[in-house]
Amino acid sequence: MSAAQAAWPGFGAKLLSRIKIADETMAFRFERPSGWDFQAGQFVDITLLRPPEPDAKGNVRGFSIASAPYEKTIMVACRMRDSAFKQALASMPLHSEVRMEGPFGSLAMPAAWNWVREGATRIDFAVK
Repeated sequence: MSAAQAAWPGFGAKLLSRIKIADETMAFRFERPSGWDFQAGQFVDITLLRPPEPDAKGNVRGFSIASAPYEKTIMVACRMRDSAFKQALASMPLHSEVRMEGPFGSLAMPAAWNWVREGATRIDFAVK
């Protein structure tokens, strides 16, 4: 781990649940530490601590946060590919721990787009 990586905000998070949400797509819910905040549009890096087999791309992947900022857990969702990383994530026992780092990114909706947050209609989207 580089000195820059060591400075990133990181924590251990236990896998609470996983569910198939579409063909070849799964959602994973993890513990969320008290006081850990993020904005919609951000992502986390997830590190598998003891993967059963090595992955050619390493044991860290970035995932968009799919849960809302007010939820009590952290959810990520992804297409399930044949990579060793995703197969390990899909088969790891519940309550296994991963390391999360983040939140990262600034793909947040600008305040000027409040009309979207307030329930715009399809017509609003077409006009604006």
